[in-house]
Amino acid sequence: DELVEKKGVWVFAAAGNEGNLPTTIVVPAVARRAFAVGAWDPYYDRVAPFSSLGPTVDMRMKPDLVAAGVMVVSCRSQYADFPDEYEVGRYYVALSGTSMATPAAAAVAADFVEYFRYWHGRDPTINEFIQWLEHSARHINAVKDFVTGWGIPLAPRS
Repeated sequence: DELVEKKGVWVFAAAGNEGNLPTTIVVPAVARRAFAVGAWDPYYDRVAPFSSLGPTVDMRMKPDLVAAGVMVVSCRSQYADFPDEYEVGRYYVALSGTSMATPAAAAVAADFVEYFRYWHGRDPTINEFIQWLEHSARHINAVKDFVTGWGIPLAPRS
């Protein structure tokens, strides 16, 4: 946490695939300065059943966000052997997990940074990003909670 704060880096970490039980957010997603990302199932419009839930064992509200994490198409490693039902053509696979959701959330944050730089001429602080999330994410619940956090981050519009 101290190093992240000192360097001004934003860390996005997979919340974990420990299932829908409380206090199952995994390291490093439990860190205070890490954005813990849970998995959202866009096909059923709900939290994925494997996505870890908060709060943390010291009662902090996690995850911070959720993003699409079910059957996400990604590049296939030539060294990995996947069952046929996961393969999407020769070079791609469709996988599920909070590790599949995390890059999507980080990409929205990167988009926000570019948007903020364009309109304000400087980099946003982490608190400005959090404030933006509070106002612009697709909120699943009225307030940040231990199932979906602030909700699904939506890319900024110009």
